[in-house]
Amino acid sequence: ASPGPAGIITGENEFCLAIEGYENVLGTGLIQNATSYSWSLSPIEAGTISGNGTQGFVDWQWGYSGQAEIQVVGENHCGLGLASEIFYVNVHSTPSASLSDVEICEGYIGDLEINLTGTSPWSIMFSDGTNTQTINTSENPYIIEVSEPAIFEILELSDAFCDGTDLGGQGNVIVNELPTAAISGDTSICSGESTDIVIDLTGEAPWNI
Repeated sequence: ASPGPAGIITGENEFCLAIEGYENVLGTGLIQNATSYSWSLSPIEAGTISGNGTQGFVDWQWGYSGQAEIQVVGENHCGLGLASEIFYVNVHSTPSASLSDVEICEGYIGDLEINLTGTSPWSIMFSDGTNTQTINTSENPYIIEVSEPAIFEILELSDAFCDGTDLGGQGNVIVNELPTAAISGDTSICSGESTDIVIDLTGEAPWNI
């Protein structure tokens, strides 16, 4: 007799893919007249699936994010039975962040960017070296207005589904002093004479005077 219809698949159907080599185990009930079980996973870029019994083992591809479909079917010498209903799994990648560096002149305001990956909204805890702040945002990139020298660092990050592990290093705010000019030289000369006027400059070349 042909194998009977496969039953439902049970197991974890939503998770964060936070580590490489993550494997989860799925199960199904006994299939009447089946001598073996064939498990399938799609799309192929989601990973690989193995198992020749009532348990299936999914080795998820590192970096995969999206929905995957899993089915199982019973087999014997007569052929295949009816496949199970599709078991949908939602795989979420962990969010990450990267910080930009900012260089501005004294008295001006610059934009430090936090560029994010993942699914909004995000929760970001960051420090400027002196104060710590937590914000919740759906903006990407998230902009912080800066005017003082500082070193920004992200301390904690999460998105709608997962906690982040790649927190983006540091973002440096460099504030350059405004250039100055001082003129010196003879202030009184006779008609027909010449003199040198000296302009002493601060800042970084080139200057526009």
